[in-house]
Amino acid sequence: MSEQVDFVQDGINRFNDAYRSVDEGVKHLQQRLEAGRKTVEREIDTRRKLFEEQTRGQIEQIQGHAVVQRVLSIKSDTTRQIETSIQSLLDLFDIASKSDIQRVDKKLKQLNRKLRDLEQAKTTNGATAA
Repeated sequence: MSEQVDFVQDGINRFNDAYRSVDEGVKHLQQRLEAGRKTVEREIDTRRKLFEEQTRGQIEQIQGHAVVQRVLSIKSDTTRQIETSIQSLLDLFDIASKSDIQRVDKKLKQLNRKLRDLEQAKTTNGATAA
């Protein structure tokens, strides 16, 4: 019987040793994965910053180029000319511009507000007089 107890105890001990070994292996693997993740994050961050710096430099270089400055100047001049032409056409055909319509709309809202106030005052006065 003692042999059986020793055999069972030996099996339990081997199982416990194997379990501890697996547990230690998993912990070691988790530590390695965590260290690898941090390394990859640092590498990605470094490369992103380098890319942003290079891109900023290229943008500044392009914006400072004479051709780009000329294109921006032409765009500004063209926009101004188109706006002037549109305003001339609107004036020629006696059509209100957007700003004119907005101004009239604002005035109309003010008048409606005053009219509503007068109607409320009239109803209030009519109700108190009755």
